[in-house]
Amino acid sequence: MHTFRLVVLLALAVPLRSQILLPNPIAWPLGCPVPSTIENNTTQAFTYTYCTPTVTDQFGQVVTWGICLQADLLLPPGETVTSYWNQTDLAGQQVPPGIYHVNGRPFAIGNAELALAPLGAPHPGASRSIELCATGGAGLVYALGASFSAGAGISLGCGVHLPIDFDWLLVESVTNAAVFPGFVGALDADGRTAAPTIVLPPVPWLAGITFQLAFVTLNQAAPCGFERASGAVQVTIQ
Repeated sequence: MHTFRLVVLLALAVPLRSQILLPNPIAWPLGCPVPSTIENNTTQAFTYTYCTPTVTDQFGQVVTWGICLQADLLLPPGETVTSYWNQTDLAGQQVPPGIYHVNGRPFAIGNAELALAPLGAPHPGASRSIELCATGGAGLVYALGASFSAGAGISLGCGVHLPIDFDWLLVESVTNAAVFPGFVGALDADGRTAAPTIVLPPVPWLAGITFQLAFVTLNQAAPCGFERASGAVQVTIQ
């Protein structure tokens, strides 16, 4: 049986502190687990140690240390592995809203009711899942879309505004289940899902293409059927 050990990553202290002032933290709902992903975009498998994230606050103070399996695991080419911070501190208490650095990546906890995060950058010849979370969204239907731009966006009525623009990629993302499986579905009892996936063919020239992602939740009880929309997240194929 694997045992666990607390890992005090002192080597990360300086890099984490150097990122305290990073701009544009990812807005994330209060109470939604925060993902941190390792991805293998190489052609060779490599070993890694599975750890929960190490988290610091906006002042560089440790909120929680990572807990690691005392074993080396193998990550094949094109694969990813994701661990989550459950937004609790060392005492197991829910943290208040604020800026937190999850393995060095800044998140603005409590600054959104809907949020999404790709679990690794899209990569030709690989699949990449996308984490969605909606406060109070248990069981709601969602529709995730991709677009090459986020300019004027799309008004869905009753004050709900999808921040990405209408183009052929948006149509493809909600109709082409071979490349965009799970882009329409239902959130679980916690208002979460990682079912949406981007499955790219092994075409090298796709690398470098940038697009935007955003999603809406649907509710029959809402005046116009659309309940809320997330912000847009920019993604670049690596």
